[in-house]
Amino acid sequence: TELAELTIVKETIGGDGSFDFTSTTLAPAAFTITTTSGTGSEVFADLLPGTYDVAETIPSGWDLTSASCSDGSPITAIGLSAGESVTCTFTDTELYTISGAVSIYDYDLETFVGFEGVTITYGTGLTETTDENGEYNFIIDHGWNGTITPSMTGYIFKPINSVVGPVESNLTQDFTAYIELIDVSIDG
Repeated sequence: TELAELTIVKETIGGDGSFDFTSTTLAPAAFTITTTSGTGSEVFADLLPGTYDVAETIPSGWDLTSASCSDGSPITAIGLSAGESVTCTFTDTELYTISGAVSIYDYDLETFVGFEGVTITYGTGLTETTDENGEYNFIIDHGWNGTITPSMTGYIFKPINSVVGPVESNLTQDFTAYIELIDVSIDG
């Protein structure tokens, strides 16, 4: 019987790392691929024709962007015919955190303090709200581009917003809130 070959390719966007895989049909049943310059691989040669599977354990700080095989097989049922060579590619994107704080001047304490309840809008309508310390954070993909905008009725912010990207590391963006002054005229 002519044997087959299965190559597992690991590609990364945003960095390198070591990625764990498991299989109920390959030997060894657990293996690790370490990427260098965004790629790495493991070759399983001399396989009997049949159906094989591979699963990745997604490490913290990464998101599985895609997983596909060159012959169209799902990664859970990779069909290998005699003499066939199939490549399955798993692509992960590194995740980053954008965090910061919103502060407001407290005239009683004569210092800036965290401002709770401010809405932070990012991307296309995604929001987070500052906590009791005025802090916020959200997770984005490597290469994200967008605008971060604080808002709360009755207040203005400096900066008004922050345009960031493409993001290639964790990022901190702080804002300061000021009471919005309204012109009032009194007749009489």
